Amino acid sequence: MTSHKRIGTVLLAVSALSLIACAGTPTPAASPTGESAVAHPEATLADTTAGPERIAFARADNPLTEDFMLWTSNIDGTELRPVGNQSGYFPDWSPDRTHLLFDYFDESGIDHVATIRPDGSGFTQLTRGDEFAYNEAPDYAPDGATIVFDRALVTEDEPGFTTTLWTMRADGSDPQPLIDTAEAGFDYEAEFSPDGAEIVFVRVDPTSGATAVAVVGADGTGVRVLTPFSLLVEHPRWSPDGSTVIYNVESRPALDLATNGIWTVPASGGTPARLLATDATLHPFKPDYSPDGTRVLFAGAVGGMGGGEELFVMNADGSGIQRLTTTDTYENYPVWD
Repeated sequence: MTSHKRIGTVLLAVSALSLIACAGTPTPAASPTGESAVAHPEATLADTTAGPERIAFARADNPLTEDFMLWTSNIDGTELRPVGNQSGYFPDWSPDRTHLLFDYFDESGIDHVATIRPDGSGFTQLTRGDEFAYNEAPDYAPDGATIVFDRALVTEDEPGFTTTLWTMRADGSDPQPLIDTAEAGFDYEAEFSPDGAEIVFVRVDPTSGATAVAVVGADGTGVRVLTPFSLLVEHPRWSPDGSTVIYNVESRPALDLATNGIWTVPASGGTPARLLATDATLHPFKPDYSPDGTRVLFAGAVGGMGGGEELFVMNADGSGIQRLTTTDTYENYPVWD
């Protein structure tokens, strides 16, 4: 795992833009290049299709020294199951919920996009070659035909590090830059809107290093910024009806700033509103709506910034917070819809 991966309170490293990274750089764990390390060839579609109450996430004993591993569970925290023995980050359910899309580090340390069934079978790597150091944070279009992701030519430790948005077909073919060079920026963490017409993402201001939530048409045109630039905005996700974008803010090094927490903003533009504030007991991050839009799944650092990371769920209005996991490990990258 590399230090630019976002691990709870570990931030995206944009060293050239003076953002702060606070993770180490452990050696990537060996990952399969064909079938998953734990394969179940006898699995049927019924065995591997996840219902709407099934979530996916990643777990690590020590995120500074080892890769995260993929897991699934029910939304009430029961029936936790490893996804074979597969390491991974930013899992995303396929539209039919038969498999997970994610990124992982191969044996040479290159970050690739792949798919796998929730039982650990059917591992398929989608991105190929070593031209790009990172291919990450993938997301399916609603029809499952297209994937958006971000990629970087060099690692964050090298001069010129930046990430740009790309699309490819669901089988990994025909990778193309999403946004023309004139409008492209330092962009990452993209997600298709529920109708497939737009893509929300995070953009970095090249002068200040501040970040903001932005939206672009699925054809790569019409970039518009939804939120003020600040340090650090991340993980924008659509509500199921497409009316709202939820995201979190984590301003470093001033971790006690009142801006920290989970926020929402109208997808058409408007004033952002804080849904759940960071306090001494909990720092929430990486929110994701339930399929019906009534609840929000998120990860949180217990005890505030720097605490152990667990999974939580709350009502869409920020009330009724329930803790889903209580472990000695770190849970992150949760996805529901």
